Amino acid sequence: MANYGIKVSKDGFDVKTADDRDLVMTSKSNLLKTKLTGVTTENTEVAHGLAYIPIFFYAVKPILGSDRYMICNGNIATGFDWVGSWIDATNFHSLIGRYYIFYQEL
Repeated sequence: MANYGIKVSKDGFDVKTADDRDLVMTSKSNLLKTKLTGVTTENTEVAHGLAYIPIFFYAVKPILGSDRYMICNGNIATGFDWVGSWIDATNFHSLIGRYYIFYQEL
């Protein structure tokens, strides 16, 4: 039986002989497939078009003026402001940040 699929190896490893731990990705593992991504402003609702509650990530800048993002899921409180996000079977709801919505059901 032939072994078909997609593999991407880390630098310095031969993709044909690399162990799974030395791969960047392999199609034999479940990978999150992106449905939507974007940046939200205050009190934003984004319709995701899926009939279920999907997996999502939400990233915020915890320090004002920083160029670094922190990934969070759900509601968090920072020292500067309340930053919250949630998702239902129709919309993604958030304040200010970057979001990633995936096809996989939560």
